[in-house]
Amino acid sequence: RHLVALRDGISDAELRADAATSRQKTAEAALEELRGEAGETESRAESLERALREAKKEVERCSRMAEQKSQEALRLSSELSRLSAEAATSEDQLRTVSATAAESREVERDLRDQLSGLEELL
Repeated sequence: RHLVALRDGISDAELRADAATSRQKTAEAALEELRGEAGETESRAESLERALREAKKEVERCSRMAEQKSQEALRLSSELSRLSAEAATSEDQLRTVSATAAESREVERDLRDQLSGLEELL
């Protein structure tokens, strides 16, 4: 009887050892899987960090370009204002010249009429 109980105790201990070994192997496999996932996650994090650095550089480059374009737009706006003022002055001068030309034609007509009148008198 005592031997049977001892044998049963050994069998029970062996079963428990097998179960513990199985749990240990499962835990080791899970640990390896987690290590693999951690490696992948770290690799993805590094990739994302590189992408973020590149995006920041692009933002800075675009910001500088936008500032340059803004300065160019201000310069062009100023140039356009200057040219508009010159165009207005030129239009005023053209109206003055046109009016003077019309007056000159009128004076010329009057002088021709007077000359014709003088020729008839002679």
